[in-house]
Parts: sequence; structure tokens; C-alpha cells
Amino acid sequence: MLDRYNCRLGYDTNIKIRDKDLKIKNLLDKTNEGIERWTTEVYNFPISAAIFRNITKTLNIDLPDRAIRDGQQLISILSNVRASVQIISVQKRRELHVWPYDDRNGATIELTQISIPEKVMTISIEHPDLEKVTRALEYLQLTLNSILL
Repeated sequence: MLDRYNCRLGYDTNIKIRDKDLKIKNLLDKTNEGIERWTTEVYNFPISAAIFRNITKTLNIDLPDRAIRDGQQLISILSNVRASVQIISVQKRRELHVWPYDDRNGATIELTQISIPEKVMTISIEHPDLEKVTRALEYLQLTLNSILL
């Protein structure tokens, strides 16, 4: 899959476009152990002027409100506004698993292999309950030191 991230240096927000989907992710906090908590808003194109206003406000960009028909139009507008707004294309393959496997409300474990812009393997554990994330980390025997090696 190909994701296109729109981000601005120095801001804890990223805007991801994949096909007809738009995700706005905002960093809430990061623990000393390296665990990050994010909020995610998901929309389908076309998006309203109000959603576009939310994006420009989040990135501290002054543009008139307008509806956006698709991801290409959004990328074009944002990339022409400021040099500090970067568009980064990320080619990746991912697998999703639930832990524990028999728990409908289990933590989502995402294994991702990124090939572009550079080769990277990532592991993401997601769940609104931090305790479930912590237990999944323990089950997988992952610590910050083992992840960074």
C-alpha cells in the first residue's frame, strides 16, 4: 500500500492519505519508555470546508476554507503553501493481528515492512487502554532497549 503523509516540521500532527481515506493523527503524549498516545480522526473524500479548516489550523497555515474533492487536491494545496509542509510517500506492507487472539477487544499488533523512502520494520501495538498495550508488550517480550537495537 502507498500512504502519503503531509506533515510540518515541529508539529505533532500528521495527515495521512491512502486511496480515498484521510486520517488526521495528533500526538497526545509520549512516556519515558517510548510509548506514544495519539488521537486519530478518519474521513473519506470529499471532505468539507470545516475539516479542511481543522487541517490548516492544526498545521498553523492560513488558507481560506474550502471543500476538498480528493487527496491529490489536498496534497497540491498544502505543498504549495509553505516549504515547511512536507509530503512523504511511504510504500509499505503490513500484517494486523489481535492479542490475545480470542479477545474481540484485544490489542491490535501491526507488523509493517516499509520499503520506501527507506527500509524499516516497525511494530505497533494499539488499544485505547494503556494496560492492554503494556500487557501485549510483556507478552511479546519487547522492551524499549530490544526495540531500538
